[in-house]
Amino acid sequence: MRIEGPGPDSTRPTGPRSVEQASKDEVRAKKKASAASVSGDRIEISEAGRAAAARLAEPGAVDAESLSVERVEEIRARVEAGVYDTPEIREEVVRRILDAGDLDAPAEDQ
Repeated sequence: MRIEGPGPDSTRPTGPRSVEQASKDEVRAKKKASAASVSGDRIEISEAGRAAAARLAEPGAVDAESLSVERVEEIRARVEAGVYDTPEIREEVVRRILDAGDLDAPAEDQ
């Protein structure tokens, strides 16, 4: 068996280094790694995501942050009491969901 000394592809340095040199090398390596990760990251927003963001930007749009705790509790109590459990309300909810584009209409039964 033959053991070779450290070479250019080795993970160990080829000679002694000072503490200052080691620190400089570490800083260079961190900068290089940081630059590589930044340039390699990518985000892509779907059409549905863009449409949802546009709806939230519309005047009068309601998001979770704009609802008070009291209003949420009031709505929850009405749901639990069955206030919205009518065919007319269900139809309206379905129509609004489909109009918003969040879901596709179900396929017609054949």
